[in-house]
Amino acid sequence: MADFRAYLSRVLSTHLVDDLFANSSSYIAHGGSLFTSPADRGTNISAGAEHHEFIRINDDIIIYRIAVDIHDISLGRWANTIRTHVEISEFALINIDGNWRFATFSLVR
Repeated sequence: MADFRAYLSRVLSTHLVDDLFANSSSYIAHGGSLFTSPADRGTNISAGAEHHEFIRINDDIIIYRIAVDIHDISLGRWANTIRTHVEISEFALINIDGNWRFATFSLVR
């Protein structure tokens, strides 16, 4: 568990790591191994292409923006060609002692 927490601390802010472990009983250490309960939710069949962009705010903050094309699945085979709207998610990356870490993060699809 300590190794997993240390790994996550390399890519996530301390706040996100603390929240992950405080609000979840999904991770269990047993016999020297780490286990988790399956929590996959499948794929969003209406989600199409993703567009990624990095926006530098200053030397210590970057916004990582992901725009996902959303299609109307009621249109059947045309669903992949007709975009109804775009869902945008933005995540802040902060520079902590020369290392970039996500300060905000959630699932996109």
